Amino acid sequence: MNKIILGLMIGGVLGLSAGYFITTIFLTSEPIPKGYVRVHVKNLSGQNIKNLTLIEEGGSIEIKNFSNSDSADLIFRNKGENSYKVI
Repeated sequence: MNKIILGLMIGGVLGLSAGYFITTIFLTSEPIPKGYVRVHVKNLSGQNIKNLTLIEEGGSIEIKNFSNSDSADLIFRNKGENSYKVI
């Protein structure tokens, strides 16, 4: 009986540890609050970008000196249907 309880305890600890590591690896991005949108941009042009601008209905977001291979998450409020442009 004691071996069964010990086995269940070890199995539980190993299962919880494995679950923690799997969620840490696969769910590393931060949650976005309700009503916001995240646009992920990555520079794969092979050149540095002096000014990158995301224009959406509520305004704009700018990134200056966006180096090659850099990436960024642009987060803005979205009240419903919306469109945006990256220039």
